[in-house]
Amino acid sequence: MNMTVSFPLSKPSARISTDRHPLFANLETGRAILAVSAKQRARSSSLVRAADRSKQRLQGKLESSDGFDPNADQSGFDPNARNSYADNFTLKRLKSGQRVEVTVASRQFNPVIKLVNDRTRRSVLYGDNIGSTDPESIFFNTNARLTFTAQHWAKYSIRVSSLSARESGNYQIEFRFVNAQPASDFNFFYGSGLVNAAAAVSQAIASRSPQGVAQPAFVDAANLGGTLTRLDVVQAPEVWAQGFTGQGVTIAIIDDGVDYNHPALQNNIWINTREVANNGIDDDGNGFIDDGLGWNFIGNNNDPSDRSLDGHGTHVAGIAAANGAEVKGVAFNAKIMPIKVLGNNGGSDLNIAKGIHYAVNNGAKAINMSLGGEGSLLAPELIEALQLAKRSGVTVVIASGNERQSGGALKPGNPARFAAVQDLGIAVGAVDDRRFLLEDSNPAGEQRFNFLVAPGVSVRSTLPGGEYGFLSGTSMATPHVAGVVALMLSANPNLTVDQIEDILAKTASRDVRLTP
Repeated sequence: MNMTVSFPLSKPSARISTDRHPLFANLETGRAILAVSAKQRARSSSLVRAADRSKQRLQGKLESSDGFDPNADQSGFDPNARNSYADNFTLKRLKSGQRVEVTVASRQFNPVIKLVNDRTRRSVLYGDNIGSTDPESIFFNTNARLTFTAQHWAKYSIRVSSLSARESGNYQIEFRFVNAQPASDFNFFYGSGLVNAAAAVSQAIASRSPQGVAQPAFVDAANLGGTLTRLDVVQAPEVWAQGFTGQGVTIAIIDDGVDYNHPALQNNIWINTREVANNGIDDDGNGFIDDGLGWNFIGNNNDPSDRSLDGHGTHVAGIAAANGAEVKGVAFNAKIMPIKVLGNNGGSDLNIAKGIHYAVNNGAKAINMSLGGEGSLLAPELIEALQLAKRSGVTVVIASGNERQSGGALKPGNPARFAAVQDLGIAVGAVDDRRFLLEDSNPAGEQRFNFLVAPGVSVRSTLPGGEYGFLSGTSMATPHVAGVVALMLSANPNLTVDQIEDILAKTASRDVRLTP
């Protein structure tokens, strides 16, 4: 049996980012003068020419005479940086909006590159060659690489150092001007785009008529602002103003449990009305005794409460459907079905499959799975469960993963990628409230499939014990999309999974920005 260890996909808010698109076409020519350390000037002078160039390449050597990284204490992410030798390269005459790819390769040490804002002297991007050598792995990455878009106000330098302290050796550094992916309806980084609740629900209403009569755009609603800006970004208030708040729809949260007693969640927790509470009998004959509020597949009991270290499942549930004074979910009148399949050590394909079966068999119309792992193969049981959900009219939404910068991911992790490619679910990446792509959000990749992005950076939501707090990651983006699915179904309960996926893709906003 093929098994994958899955984990919740949230992470602390990160301060650095890198874009790792390995394939670039239509090279944009441009002028750049490369100023380097004194040791490198003679070596690089022949490469700095007045003529337009699409790329520049030179050889370098990291050694003790270079000195140490002078700003290592500001980097934060690399505990060995202050003991790493460093070469600096200053980029000049970059045009605003120009995209530059920087690659460093070495056979003698493990290179790290940083993009430094020379005005602030702080690192704003980071790239390394940590990753799998397996081309099929989402972590496949053989060189230190980063890509950035020049801003009109910034001055940049590139710092080459090593992952471990005091590594030395020869390296090759290459600078290339590249075009961002041409505008289209599918992007390497963000797929179809940013989920748009107002446009999607409007189209869902139009789908109720045989002719699919177009609906007028919803009137703009006043922005909520503050920690609820994420809801403005997906245009949820515009939908609420039309009377659609997720009523009549159940969202299964397949995760590490939910605090079903949280004040902002307790009134929205799904209740199995066919079950008599705590009588020791499987009243509804679904195979689970006293499953009044969901099921715990880790402990094989009827308590799906959240006892995780970070309150992940409770946080996810609140983003989708909380209805409290401090936190609102996207679909704040939808029901939440807690299904626990993850423990503090992760989970398995088999338990996730069981969770999907439970959700489908007990009336959920949307499934949120903010989980995933590196495994390239899924257990047959999980594949069958995803197929069951599709046949049963249940939309599955899955986090794409958080390894783009830290692990060099070039596509979503599983089960998101498998489900989306096989048209069995929707993979979701993360943006911040300004629509900048989260630096670690796994990209859609080259192959077209169901992929959207949604807010997932410093999201404030519910935590166990009646608390509230911030988490970041594609885990937080995913329930925004699940909530929009619930809004669509509250407007048109007859939508099929294919219709939902098609509407979400066609109505998504392309106003997504690549960091920095």
